[in-house]
Amino acid sequence: MAVALLVPILCALAPARAPADEPQPGAWLKRWIAEEPMAGNWFGGRDVLQGCGVNPTISYATDLQASVSGGLRRGEAYAGQLTVEIDANMEKLVGLTGLRFDVSGAWSSGTDLSLDIGNTFTVAQYFEGRQVRLANMYFEQSLFDGRLSLKTGRFSTGAESLTSPIDFSFVNEALNPILLAVQVNVPGVTADPNVTWGGRVAVRPTPVLSLSAGSHSQPAHRQWHGVRHHQCRGLLRGRRDRLINPGGVSSVGNAVVLGAQVGIEF
Repeated sequence: MAVALLVPILCALAPARAPADEPQPGAWLKRWIAEEPMAGNWFGGRDVLQGCGVNPTISYATDLQASVSGGLRRGEAYAGQLTVEIDANMEKLVGLTGLRFDVSGAWSSGTDLSLDIGNTFTVAQYFEGRQVRLANMYFEQSLFDGRLSLKTGRFSTGAESLTSPIDFSFVNEALNPILLAVQVNVPGVTADPNVTWGGRVAVRPTPVLSLSAGSHSQPAHRQWHGVRHHQCRGLLRGRRDRLINPGGVSSVGNAVVLGAQVGIEF
C-alpha cells in the first residue's frame, strides 16, 4: 500500500519535460544575439534598402569603468558612442560601376575616468567628449576588379593604416585603435569618430599583396567635427600588407607603414 502511494507522489514531484518541438527557455535570446544584425530585418525594410544599394547601420558602444584604488580619487564613469552610418552602392543607385559613398555621424557622451586617475592615456576608448559630429563622408572607387581603389573625402587615418585587427580588442585609448602618442604628435593622424579630409590610392597586384599611399589634412586647431577645410598641413603615408590568408577573417600578415609630415598649405 505504501509503495502504491509513493509512486504517484514521485511522479507529481518529477520535473515535467518540455515537448521536443517547444523552444527551450532563453532560446529566443540566443537567437537574437546570434542574429546578424541584432536589430533584425526591420520587417523587410532592410532588404528593400539593400536591394536599392543602401546599407544603413546603427550601432552603440559603451565603456563602464570605475577607479577603486589609487589615482587622484575614487570614481566611476560612463562613456558611450552612438553611430549612424549609410553605405550606398552607387552602381545600384545611379549606375556608376564600382563606386560607393559612405556617410556617418556620431554622438559621443559620458565622462572621462582619467580625470579621477590623473593618467596620461585615456582609459576609455569610447570617450570622445560630449558632442554630435559628422564623421565619415567619402567616395571610394574600385577599378580593374578591385586591383585599384581610389578614396577621397572625410575619413580617419586609422581606417587605412597604423592599425591592426588586435588593436580593437583593447579598452584603453593608448592602443585602440592607433597609438595615442602618434595622434598627439601628428594631429593629422586620426581614429574614428575623428576624421580629416584626405585621399588614398591602393593597389593590389596579387591576392596576397596590397600597396597604398595617401595624404590627410591636418587642422590647425584640431577641429574634427566640422565640414570646413581649415588651413592645414598635409600628412603623407604609405602602407604595404602581406595577406597570409586572403579568404579568412584575420588576414593581415604584416604591414610596413611609412609616413612623412610635409609643409604643404591647403
